[in-house]
Amino acid sequence: IILLFIFVTILIIFSASWIGLFLARGITTPIDKLAAATSEIARGNLDIHIDYTAKNEFNVLITEFYRMASVLKENRDKLNKRTLELRHRRTIIETILRNITSGVIALNPRGEIININPEAARMLGAELEAAVHKHFSQIIPVTGYADLHQLIVRAFESKFKIVDREVDLKTRGKIINLAVKITQIRNPRNNRFNGLLVVLTDLSDLIKAQRMLVWREVAKRVAHEIKNPLTPIQLATERIR
Repeated sequence: IILLFIFVTILIIFSASWIGLFLARGITTPIDKLAAATSEIARGNLDIHIDYTAKNEFNVLITEFYRMASVLKENRDKLNKRTLELRHRRTIIETILRNITSGVIALNPRGEIININPEAARMLGAELEAAVHKHFSQIIPVTGYADLHQLIVRAFESKFKIVDREVDLKTRGKIINLAVKITQIRNPRNNRFNGLLVVLTDLSDLIKAQRMLVWREVAKRVAHEIKNPLTPIQLATERIR
């Protein structure tokens, strides 16, 4: 009887252990596979396949895992597409800024230069790369740039007005005439003030051309006024002869 009891006990323990092991494998195996799949997703592999089939709650879990991976892949593709579009737009904007004949300076709310194109650096006699991240007062100081400096200061103080003026700027020994337009940069999310955009247009050549046209017109009128009395004088001279 004792031997039978021991045998039954061992059989029960063995059966319980085997059943426990079987149930444990039924839980740990899908969990291990899900953990491995999660690691793959963390590494960027969203085309993941879990080699496990079940008809219990783990099947629902795996189905939801696939759905999550699909949503992540869709969002990643959208993000990549959006990133490419933004890079393309940025390249276009940078190309335009490099080649336009107007100077463009972008300032953040603290007055620091976040972008400046080559033409603006040329007008101000500044180094392009050295000007970025500096306060505008270091590149456009009061001494020598008083009018332009004051316009920017007033634009920061008002924040809502558009400044449109003409100033004379002396740089590198010569005076250039600038049309200055300052507008606000607004945050598209909350429409709050987010800095200033300063556009400088060199009017020196245009003003020279206008002056030449004016002097030509003056010369024509003077010549006409001189010619008018000469005609009767010439006729009178011929008659005297």
